[in-house]
Amino acid sequence: MNNFVLKYRQKIKGVLTGFDRLVFKGLISNLSYSKGMAAFLFSKNVLFKNFDSYVEKQTNTFRKNTIEYIEKSNRPYQYLNSSTLRKDEIAKGILKKDNINNGLICSLGTVEPCMSYRIFKNKDNKKLELEKIQRKCLHYYHYYDHPTFGLMSIRLQTWFPFDIQICINGREFLKKQLDKKNLKYNKQENCFTQINNIDLANKLMQEQLGLNYPDVFNDLIYSINPFFKENLSNQSYYWTIHQSEWATDVLFNDVVELQKIYPRLVQGAMHCFSSNDVMRFLGKKMHGNYKGEVITDFKNRPEGIRIKHSLGKNSIKMYDKKGIILRVETTINDPSIFKVYRQSQNSDNDSYDWKPLRKNVADIKRRSDVCNASNERYLNSLSSLDTNQPLNKLVDDICKPTKLNEKRVRAIRPWDSEDMLLLKSINKGEFNINGFRNKDLRQDLYPENILNDDNFEKKISAKTSRKLRLLRAHGIISKVNKTHRYILTDKGKKVISAVLQYQNITLEQLNQIAA
Repeated sequence: MNNFVLKYRQKIKGVLTGFDRLVFKGLISNLSYSKGMAAFLFSKNVLFKNFDSYVEKQTNTFRKNTIEYIEKSNRPYQYLNSSTLRKDEIAKGILKKDNINNGLICSLGTVEPCMSYRIFKNKDNKKLELEKIQRKCLHYYHYYDHPTFGLMSIRLQTWFPFDIQICINGREFLKKQLDKKNLKYNKQENCFTQINNIDLANKLMQEQLGLNYPDVFNDLIYSINPFFKENLSNQSYYWTIHQSEWATDVLFNDVVELQKIYPRLVQGAMHCFSSNDVMRFLGKKMHGNYKGEVITDFKNRPEGIRIKHSLGKNSIKMYDKKGIILRVETTINDPSIFKVYRQSQNSDNDSYDWKPLRKNVADIKRRSDVCNASNERYLNSLSSLDTNQPLNKLVDDICKPTKLNEKRVRAIRPWDSEDMLLLKSINKGEFNINGFRNKDLRQDLYPENILNDDNFEKKISAKTSRKLRLLRAHGIISKVNKTHRYILTDKGKKVISAVLQYQNITLEQLNQIAA
């Protein structure tokens, strides 16, 4: 149980953790690159000069089968003139109107960008060649109330290489699981505000990780359109996770309890999880040399106030969903910055090593572990933001001299610019993940002095060591055993959070608190 839940255990009724939105992509590996597509055409005895007529015939067959499937299902089909229209909202409107509780809800069609092929004449060798380029084609969206996944969608590309995208929601999946167990619950959109047996609900969400998604998806698309079996014989789909959202929902007893603390959590997250308005909570530095931009932004949305910290294509967000749920959500679009312990795909031996996390469905368990750890770290950090202890009680000890190994150590001066910079530096998000070293702090504290001068480098290193000794003496940091790394203590997190928040509070806000 994380520190946040322990701190507010009297005010909450449970925690639900698992995948929220999951977007899978299916592609035929042999058709995803030009040489593989050329080999496929050769196997079908299709010459490059006949390419256009062949693929047009295949597309027409695909569309014909799709329309027959829709008509057989006796469900509406709607063509959308703009791909920017909210397809989910249209489908939910039809679902509510027709009260569908099983099977196809509707199908939508729209023209969208895609990766496909064309034949062009190479002027140098005067031969026809196959090229993969971005084009636009008709896509079908099928929306379902599926017996296993609940509300879901399937996006079908009508041109070669016939890529597929399937979108499901872990909370919709859980709803079907709870229905089969005859468990009572209250659900609003994709949030559960009440579950009679939340421990069992968490267990069911963990069971979602063990589902054989490729087999289930292949059976599903074969039942939708016979084209996949009849025209793409011996070609199987390779399934990846294009996007995932792992959500931790802390369910409070009532709205009042959450709203008492949420404004302070938002303010603290904006000020204390950032450095120069940039937050590195999901920092790539835990693995190497990521240099991309990391930003924090705040929005007041209809579903609640949201704060979002973005690292490239990945992010971590916090909401007050429905006023009664504190949701922390990690989104992964680029898993390669994380690691998984596995065999190399191209290795002939059985040796294991830490490799970049893949989009492959096979890594779904590791992806969930990474996301869950991210949410846990975020919640643990939140626990230090809202405290009932007076500021003077928190900082009084560090403002007095102390001793380390029987040697006197000076007081920390929180409002002094030099000590404030030190506290801000050790509070960085990437250090929260993997700790920090003397070298990491030097780059922050003395950027103008990073020169190729060995003697000067030694002086700066010694100066930084004295600062680390100061922090250790006051219990702000502790040394990681058998390493040269340091991490913030619980006391350190509370002290730094209080100091940074106090630094950003206005006199008007202080007067309001005093009143």
